[in-house]
Amino acid sequence: MLDPNRKLFRWGPIDACPLFMYYTIEPSFKRMYDMFGHCYPESIIVFENKKVLWILDNQDFVDNGIEFTKENIINPEKKGVFLEKYTDNINQLLNEFEKLEHINLSEIDNKKLYGLFDEFSDIYFKFWEIGMTVELIILAVELWLSEKLKKVIDDEKKFNEIFAKLTTEIELTFYREEEKELLEIAQMNEEKQESALKEHQQKFYWIFNSYLEGKILGLAYFKNELEKMKKGKDIDQILSEMNTYTEKVMEEKKEFIEKLNLNEVTKTLIKLTEEFCILQDRRKAYNFMANHYLELFAQEIAKRFNMDVYDVKTLLPEEVKQLIEDKLDKSIIQERSPMFVINITKDDMKIITGEEAKKINSAYSVIKKIDQSRVIQGVLASRGKSYYFRGVAKILSSPKEVDKINEGDILITKMTSPDYIIAMRKAGAIITDEGGILCHAAVVSRELGISCIVGTKIATKMIKDGDVIEIHGGRGSVKIIERKG
Repeated sequence: MLDPNRKLFRWGPIDACPLFMYYTIEPSFKRMYDMFGHCYPESIIVFENKKVLWILDNQDFVDNGIEFTKENIINPEKKGVFLEKYTDNINQLLNEFEKLEHINLSEIDNKKLYGLFDEFSDIYFKFWEIGMTVELIILAVELWLSEKLKKVIDDEKKFNEIFAKLTTEIELTFYREEEKELLEIAQMNEEKQESALKEHQQKFYWIFNSYLEGKILGLAYFKNELEKMKKGKDIDQILSEMNTYTEKVMEEKKEFIEKLNLNEVTKTLIKLTEEFCILQDRRKAYNFMANHYLELFAQEIAKRFNMDVYDVKTLLPEEVKQLIEDKLDKSIIQERSPMFVINITKDDMKIITGEEAKKINSAYSVIKKIDQSRVIQGVLASRGKSYYFRGVAKILSSPKEVDKINEGDILITKMTSPDYIIAMRKAGAIITDEGGILCHAAVVSRELGISCIVGTKIATKMIKDGDVIEIHGGRGSVKIIERKG
């Protein structure tokens, strides 16, 4: 099992259920290894109170990412084969969505339901066999690019700012694309708005899905958002900024590249960050679309077997199939509550429950040593509009706590996921415990033009709700200015 005394990489905890998450877990090991000869290192994955925490050895993760990327991405021909496979898997998944869209699950028998779920699972697993390699690639490219830039930039403050700029995404994320389309609808006359809004709802009803649940945003939600946009916003200016976003980012990058006289290898690494950040963002969209159909399956199965829907989501895909066939020992659901652990390698997987799971969780998931200094160090992911940003801290343990955030507050959380987007749009700055220069919080903060510090490890433990804190956008540090009370 992992050595808890080594530096560990932690992803989470974030809102999630075992059923939705397992499609990313299993393909990251034997399936990926069988395809590429490389996979994720041994991992401990903790499910507790509707949250997940994925833990692995940091150096092993880096090493595996480097080896995978060297063999499959650096060579343009191999990268082309990789992308062709991935595109094929995406198309298969989209075709499956289209098929399921025309089937009413409540009208089919258990045998047909089993067949549909089995087919969906097979296609979705294949999607993640390649999809989960993106983290390995980004990890390696971020490391290499950092090493190259440090050779030509001595000043830490300048390095942080330039590194953040050169890794800025060149396309709007799918959340910003949705916002842009809604702003365009706001400029239409009322007659056109009605039909355009219906199309918009059908296209983006899934955008606030998560690793925990799927929910359908109705027409009323988008109408309400449209009305908000019409009040107090300069729509023309915002659209202009969105329409020129790519051009502006590319021009800023070009200026830095020329000023630093970066070589071809470094420029190639910058291009790779652009390419795979776009791929990562689109992958999140497909992920949340798929979770819509998983939610439909879970709800239908729960209804047929007179179960709570989250109890169904506590199961893994093979167990769901056993349930449909009425061959499942349902006692495993109770055994996994409120916490269980998956310990997995490419060769083996163990599900651990009870006291043993609690011991593992205590040994691996808690950061025990905390420097009580008022200055917290992290990685600058986005400088924002100025070198300093001061505001009121708001600690969020879940995106469901979005109402805690007021406009301009500093959002502080373990890590963000796409379902944090409402809170992130309201925030004046973002600070996370986990993550690197290309994590979700980093990507979105640069797109929104707000300050962001990631990878602090201890921000959620050191900072309290209501504290006045200041971000230093050059050093990547956070200072507690005034304690609440």
